[in-house]
Amino acid sequence: MDTKLPREISRPTASHCAALFYGTLSNLIWKGSDNFIEGQGTLTFLRYKGHLFGVTNEHVVKKAIDAYEDKTDQYVFLVALQKHEQIRAMPIARFTQDDPHVPFDLAIFRLPECFLDGSDKTPINLNQSTPILLAPGSKGLAVGFPGSHRKVVSPQTMSHRLFHVVATCHGISDRKIILQDAFDQPGPEHRFGGMSGGPVFALTGDHNYEFQGILFEGRGFGDVGPDDLPGTENWIWAFPFSGELLERACEGSGLEF
Repeated sequence: MDTKLPREISRPTASHCAALFYGTLSNLIWKGSDNFIEGQGTLTFLRYKGHLFGVTNEHVVKKAIDAYEDKTDQYVFLVALQKHEQIRAMPIARFTQDDPHVPFDLAIFRLPECFLDGSDKTPINLNQSTPILLAPGSKGLAVGFPGSHRKVVSPQTMSHRLFHVVATCHGISDRKIILQDAFDQPGPEHRFGGMSGGPVFALTGDHNYEFQGILFEGRGFGDVGPDDLPGTENWIWAFPFSGELLERACEGSGLEF
């Protein structure tokens, strides 16, 4: 994690995503927003051809969606904006890495146009082409909300801490982006669980950045066994994402572009 990231990059990249979490409706009513949470990830906001989307990983939402489809329980999705906003619909498209059509760990929500009103969030514009700027040796930036750093500030307020992770690109293809850095000494015992679904950017110099893809797995210094010492490496795995991929993924949803 890079604490020296310029505000000209840290602030706008933070505006493109938010913490996404879920639990059952009954536990939300009786236990409140903190104690009801059973799963957490990151939701990336995208705008494409007149529609607003929230994108995350399929593994983030799988438990809740399976319960909905099996009619075994009623889950609710909340997003941490200025307050906790509910997504009042299921994803319009879901895929896994084994899918031959869209081979990515991906879930797509279509959001109401007013969903981000009153918040400090801004969707990434996919109407413009997304150039692939990451290459081996270049620097990438991953953004997300680890669940281990979620805290209750007061009975009515929760804090969702954001991580910016800067790492070196070690490989990129049409299926995967790999960011990794190794250090001589163990770093802070940060765990990256909950960053899944967050955006990955290329850092292009002069305080500029370009959206490149969606994070689906990460490993921080603290992502080790209970009896192991903190690690000395950071890893980020992501996949490239573009407007064309979004449109292909939504083909069977009935959505018109």
